[in-house]
Amino acid sequence: MKRYHILIFILSAISALGVISHFFPQEGVKVGGLTFKFASLKDVLGTEEKEPEINTPSPEELLEMYNKAIADAQRETFERFFTTSPTRFYLPEDDYTFFDTVFTAFEKADSSKVRVVHYGDSQIEIDRVTHVIRDTLQNMFGGDGQGMMPGRKHYTFSSAAGTSDEGIRYMLFGNRYGGNKYGPYADFVRTSGPASLTYRQSSSKTAKVRRFNQVTVLAGNTTGNGLSISCGGSTVSFPAGEDYVRAVFSVPDSSVRTNVKLSAAADIYGVLLDNETGVAVDNAPMRGCSGTIFTQMNKGQLERFYKDENVKLILMQYGGNRVPSIKNSAQISKYCTTLRKQIRLVQSLAPDARLVFIGPSDMGRPGTYPAIPELVDSLRSMATSEGAAYWDIFGAMGGKNSMATWVNARPALAGSDHIHFTTRGAEKTGEMMMQSFKLYYEYYLWRKEFEE
Repeated sequence: MKRYHILIFILSAISALGVISHFFPQEGVKVGGLTFKFASLKDVLGTEEKEPEINTPSPEELLEMYNKAIADAQRETFERFFTTSPTRFYLPEDDYTFFDTVFTAFEKADSSKVRVVHYGDSQIEIDRVTHVIRDTLQNMFGGDGQGMMPGRKHYTFSSAAGTSDEGIRYMLFGNRYGGNKYGPYADFVRTSGPASLTYRQSSSKTAKVRRFNQVTVLAGNTTGNGLSISCGGSTVSFPAGEDYVRAVFSVPDSSVRTNVKLSAAADIYGVLLDNETGVAVDNAPMRGCSGTIFTQMNKGQLERFYKDENVKLILMQYGGNRVPSIKNSAQISKYCTTLRKQIRLVQSLAPDARLVFIGPSDMGRPGTYPAIPELVDSLRSMATSEGAAYWDIFGAMGGKNSMATWVNARPALAGSDHIHFTTRGAEKTGEMMMQSFKLYYEYYLWRKEFEE
């Protein structure tokens, strides 16, 4: 017999026995008084069924799993708001970390002063909108005082200014004098001789704004024998011919009335009522302005101001004054091109600051001006493409034809001109923006806890 015949016989026998083993009853077969059993494959091969292993997580692993699930849910909530809410900030490349440098600076405001400047048109006059921003940030990060007050008679919700010499007011966005040295707010007062400026805090629901312990005077165009500035028992002198001077004075804590004396004629760019530490917020309204004047300002003055005052956040709120004159897409494109230049300039002069462009509200009667929806889209695209954030008042207040709803609200949130907000309406827009801003800060804190 050949060897392969033997191999086939053996394999066939094993297969036959395997089949018999598989089908032979495990309890055996009874024949008469005998029970015949056949070995199972498990008996022959010696295999045993093993109990399935159960991997129970440790308490530490369970806690980590639960925390991760909570963190994922929180992240989803944040990012849903950042992508769908009409009150969200539109950010360059949807970078939700855009404000991180601002938050880091604000968190250090307990040992240094950090400044925010809010430029805008008539919607922010007499500190409207701005005072909500100031109150929110000072309550979050510390700080006191009104911020910038001009060198002329002036009133806000919480502060008042008076002067012994009501000088001539020059504005880059209005009454011009011919040069470009208008100071950091594009607005100054030229005194004709020695003058005394008085600042007092009026009643306010926010106690913080009524307190300050530092006064900073910004001036220029010193003439004659130079300029001496006195405040709080101290005097600082500057020679004639200075284009930009800065005098800082300490005053008693919780000051309610402060006098600043000037020895000679000068241009007063602003008087800053702040604390030595904390967040300071300036209100810089420009009635009738469309935000296209920054490239006409003196770059040296502007750059020095941003650096000296540690400006970390710049808000530019414009667009409403241009809306009535826009008739087509070409005019929208031209306006955005001009604004793009303003943003680039400010960013180059304040490289450590973040810039937010705040667009126009709904406007018009009986309905929305036709240009507004396209203008808002174009402004948003322009700002974010230049590395600035965009906040959309038009969308936040309800979009097209929402102004009528604000006018008819009780109490009214907008005036009968269907253009300007009432005091309460301006507060409402500020509240919506700052509630959104606080959520980005909460996300910043969340990331520090869960991602670092």
